[in-house]
Amino acid sequence: MEKEIETVEIKHSKKSMVSYGFGCYIAEFFNMAFGAYVFFYYETEIGLNVWLTSIGFIIFALWNAINDPLMGFLTDRAFKFTKKWGRRLPWVIIGGIPWIFSYLLLFTPPDVDPNSGAIILFVWLVVMTCLYDTFASLFSVNFYSIFPDKFRGDSERRLASTLSTLVAGLGTATGSIIPSLFVVFGERSTYTLQAGVVVIVCLLALVAAIPGSREDQVRIDCYLQSCEEDMDKEPFYKEFKS
Repeated sequence: MEKEIETVEIKHSKKSMVSYGFGCYIAEFFNMAFGAYVFFYYETEIGLNVWLTSIGFIIFALWNAINDPLMGFLTDRAFKFTKKWGRRLPWVIIGGIPWIFSYLLLFTPPDVDPNSGAIILFVWLVVMTCLYDTFASLFSVNFYSIFPDKFRGDSERRLASTLSTLVAGLGTATGSIIPSLFVVFGERSTYTLQAGVVVIVCLLALVAAIPGSREDQVRIDCYLQSCEEDMDKEPFYKEFKS
């Protein structure tokens, strides 16, 4: 039965493929905006010691190294909502919404002196970047797992990949342009303003991505059937080592 389900090829519309591409749009948008402004904001605009800022980003990088496999381990199982809502889409939404809002939190640190309150700012930087990355991983691990399971045929995968790449390219462009329209160097409030605008843009993109991120019911049923047949799951540390 499972093999029969696996061989079923479901055709998806170009509209669905473009919709899926908006999830890629969000990822590329944040790649540009986060990389361009976060470190600069804390080190230059706030005036946090460059060593503390660097150490904060090192901790963030270390967390990023284990974050993806951890999120995959925690979500790669059947839940009560899987039958109705799918295996991946709920996590795309659960991860996507706080991920988007956490970008705003990065630019709303406590209003303290960067010298006497350096530890407070350092802790805020570490906690917020790690929180941002946690939700980013929760979103991306599940979102990118949808593609090979949803788009099965070679021709459909090529078309879906092309369309989603075009939409992702738009994310790269707007992720570079939109924040720069609002940021004024030397004025901290403008960084918060651009973050608020980014939140609105990416929330709209997330809404646009939901239809294309819906899994086909036949794939959901196939997954639930395989879960019933294989109930054993390796501990995280063993999967991480492998």
